[in-house]
Amino acid sequence: MKQTALTIYIFAVAFLLGALFIPPMVLLRAVTWRDPAHRLPGRLMRFYGRLLFRLMPGWHCVIEGCVPEDIGSQGYVVIANHQTTGDVFLLSNMPWDMRWVSKVELMKFVPVLGLLLWLSGDIPVRRGDKNSVVRMMERCRDTLKTGLSVMLFPEGTRSKTGPLGKFKDGAFRLAIETGRPILPLAVDKTLELWPCGTFALGAATGVVRILPSIPTQGMNLDDLTRLRDRARDAIQQALEDMRHPSPGPNAGGRDDAAKAESDSAEGKAPPAHSDAENGGTSS
Repeated sequence: MKQTALTIYIFAVAFLLGALFIPPMVLLRAVTWRDPAHRLPGRLMRFYGRLLFRLMPGWHCVIEGCVPEDIGSQGYVVIANHQTTGDVFLLSNMPWDMRWVSKVELMKFVPVLGLLLWLSGDIPVRRGDKNSVVRMMERCRDTLKTGLSVMLFPEGTRSKTGPLGKFKDGAFRLAIETGRPILPLAVDKTLELWPCGTFALGAATGVVRILPSIPTQGMNLDDLTRLRDRARDAIQQALEDMRHPSPGPNAGGRDDAAKAESDSAEGKAPPAHSDAENGGTSS
């Protein structure tokens, strides 16, 4: 009974809060119709995701790693592993703006959320439809030209049980053709936040680790497989380190605070950390 009541509360909050966001997003979409990246409604959509994350009982987040200094002006092709729907809410806490590639079914058939996704300028794609994929790639290129990043899940679907799946070529083709760097993110613990196949949410701390970006300048499509495998290997290694941290000063993110103090003394930018419980992100 308690879990049922909690589930009802969560979905009621999601839909009621979403309904409140629709009017201002309609207005922002109208006044920024010339902006192909739809920055203002897009930022409001990400704020909705962060706010909803914070309203979830028992949901917390930690962001590890360093944010690229130029991500506010240069578009990156951001990629992440995909375990569960909880990934989307966790990644809304990233301290930069980006447009997401989303299944067209979400925009068409999910009440309130689908409309918010469309108003935000997120990019729809229908899996298995070549024409849809071509249109999606065109939208991604246009967005990157404005200096805004795009976010893709290269597995193409949720892994549902945690192991990293095969990566599709699309994100890496996009990065090579536009000369934009790949920014890999390793995401973990979201299966504990929102297990697949159920509406019963859990309580946990989701973790996102920002990995070093991979430049693509000078690459051509002959390098696609190598680039794809390099990015997947980086995420795979990060997930293994996050799940089975080795003892010592470099284990996981536990010593990031000490490193931040050292970096601060040397004038370096500190790593990013975010705790949704405390209501903020940092860069």
